[in-house]
Amino acid sequence: MGGVIDVGVTTAAQWVAEGTFREKIQEENGVWVGGMKNNAVGISDMSSLETFLEFGIETGEITYDEFPEIKQKVRDMRDAQPDWVWEGVNELKNRILNDEVTVPPAATSEEIQEIRNKYG
Repeated sequence: MGGVIDVGVTTAAQWVAEGTFREKIQEENGVWVGGMKNNAVGISDMSSLETFLEFGIETGEITYDEFPEIKQKVRDMRDAQPDWVWEGVNELKNRILNDEVTVPPAATSEEIQEIRNKYG
């Protein structure tokens, strides 16, 4: 996998290096929630699938021989979706990035459950 580091880890390290860690944590009320704008989360694509599969190989959950078959199955599944699905996904992504849609953050199991109850 080489080189993939959690955004939360790199953000915290950057704050420490800048000498702003305590200040930033106070601003965030002790909880930093990552989102699309800081690349902590995103819409999966074939590149992120490859990274995930490489992680699976490194941890022994899948073998290298399974990599092409899994990748092809996912590609086929994605290709089976009509264009309007991917247009909608991209529109939603852009609206989130442009602050036209707000995704509610959830930092605790209670907040996660509340969102699940509300949105299904």
